[in-house]
Amino acid sequence: MTIKPWKVLETKYVLPSIQVDRCEPPNGQPLDCHLHEYDDEVMIFAVTREQEVVLIRQYRHGVQQAILELPGGSVDEGESPAEAAKRELMEETGYAADTLIELCCGSSNPAIYRNRIYFFLAAALFFVLSHLHRIS
Repeated sequence: MTIKPWKVLETKYVLPSIQVDRCEPPNGQPLDCHLHEYDDEVMIFAVTREQEVVLIRQYRHGVQQAILELPGGSVDEGESPAEAAKRELMEETGYAADTLIELCCGSSNPAIYRNRIYFFLAAALFFVLSHLHRIS
């Protein structure tokens, strides 16, 4: 069975990063689809030489608490996902990896988010001392 894309009847932006498509699905009943446009993201499963997983704790307002999560962030314009993974790992943890492997690519919610999330394995980490900020 072939699943065909829905026919887009009209497109408008309600905010710079939120697009609303008026669509006609197979049942013929038009509906509005809200699409959120964000930068692509990376998430890094980082493992130290001692086989410890590196996590960060950050406050997330959606759940209104500080939670543990994998290091990660947005892919900057002109940057590859692998470059972003290396940069985010360094910025958030101070670690660099001997090995960085792209595991897969997906979406956190493909029904409404247009961006992709690239997942990486970072292994044999080493802490970069130059990452530390000196206090004068």
